[in-house]
Amino acid sequence: MALGPKKWLHADVKEKVDVKKKTDGQNGKRKKFSLKGTNLFQRPPNWLWECLVAYIIMAGINLILFPYLPSFRDVDPHPYLLVITLLACRYGSNAGLVSGLSGCILHYTWGATSFEFRVFQDFDSVSRNCVLFLLSGTFLGVLQNRILQKVIDLETNLLKKELALKHQEDQNGVLNAINEELEQKVFTEVQSFSSLREVSESLTHLKISEVCESLPRVICEQLYAEHATVYLKEGEKLILKARHGVTERVRLLRDEITADDSLLGICLDTGKPQCIRDYVSKAKRPQHPRESVMCAPLFDTNGKLLGVVNVEAIPFIKITESSLNLLALIAGLGGKALSTAFSFDAQQARIIDDEELGIFKTNYLMVRLEEEFARSQRTDRAFSLALIGLPPTSDNQDRSSRKEELRMLTDYFRVILRDIGVICLYKEEIQLAILFLDQDSDRVLRLLSRAESELIQLLPEMASRQLTFGVAHFNLACSSWQGLLAQAEKPFEGNSDTFSA
Repeated sequence: MALGPKKWLHADVKEKVDVKKKTDGQNGKRKKFSLKGTNLFQRPPNWLWECLVAYIIMAGINLILFPYLPSFRDVDPHPYLLVITLLACRYGSNAGLVSGLSGCILHYTWGATSFEFRVFQDFDSVSRNCVLFLLSGTFLGVLQNRILQKVIDLETNLLKKELALKHQEDQNGVLNAINEELEQKVFTEVQSFSSLREVSESLTHLKISEVCESLPRVICEQLYAEHATVYLKEGEKLILKARHGVTERVRLLRDEITADDSLLGICLDTGKPQCIRDYVSKAKRPQHPRESVMCAPLFDTNGKLLGVVNVEAIPFIKITESSLNLLALIAGLGGKALSTAFSFDAQQARIIDDEELGIFKTNYLMVRLEEEFARSQRTDRAFSLALIGLPPTSDNQDRSSRKEELRMLTDYFRVILRDIGVICLYKEEIQLAILFLDQDSDRVLRLLSRAESELIQLLPEMASRQLTFGVAHFNLACSSWQGLLAQAEKPFEGNSDTFSA
């Protein structure tokens, strides 16, 4: 740190130090204190007023306390030396010389006008005091100037060293930052292979939601991005599906994007990776520039556009062609993972039976119900729908025990009905739905009544938890299969939570 000015330095001297620092910093030259070119009467310095006030005080003391000693005659050491010493030591040679000269004029004039002044007897002592005033003021002032100049030189050199040190620290910081960036950019073949392997393993999911959640996380890890998102194509729009990173860095993020003039819209329209860096020098810039820095399309194995991966926030030094290529590579792997997830989802939708329970799913029930209803309308064949619900033991019954009860109920009705009915899953409170084909309504009711009584005999604890049945029979008055289903659901009104096995 720079040396602070001494407490005994006046504000004018401090100002000279500051001016000296600025001047040396600009031209590297050192200036000496000099009266040359200085107009003392243009702006009287503070010490001039202090000198005047000090001599007025001295004259007042002389007149009031020592009227018999004009101009402190025969007093040794002379009191004027106190004024000269203080001003010279505080302000330098100019103040010392002026205060000494002022003391000489006051001392000699006052002594000469005194009626007790003896020309030959007192001239030597008066002259000796005047010479002492001038020599003391000049000597002490020059000495103070040299000390002040030394302080200024030391502070100037220290300031230069501080500036040089700060410059070196700044250069060192820049070099360290460049070194860190270079260390991040320089990847060996083993590291590149390891990164690609990690990306591939991170995207090996069979659910679409899991792939969408993994993609932005992988992009942030591999590109050192601060925020990334995934959009999937639905119709002609891009819909936001997942995001990862520091959300405070993202000011604008749309949930739906069309093929407009934004960077994402251009990527959706062209099917090519896009980077905001490529549009800086162009006259026409993309819309919504804050929502995307770079983006890349997601294609399935057949080349169909599935969506877009987008980077909203990334360090400036990482906005490079290599980062865009890496993003396109991750997007290629992500497109294949999404294609696999979509295929798996489609295969799951085609599976009509629940592997764990061994019965048909709800989607098969709806398709079969529609087909049987249409067939019964043509042939007037007997056809009934029964819905069965088992109330839970308590409001907070866990899902695992509920699943075990459903498995027990399914196995029981499969044994009782054998090949008479088609058993399917339905809803949370209406666990099972049974299609009775070629069975009249009376026989269906007898079968259900017998099944309920035998279940209570087999499991007595089921008596307190009475099964709920909803039965609907086909007749030509029914206008649709939805009406038949609504008729069977009447005993369960208010229970509409969908069951997922």
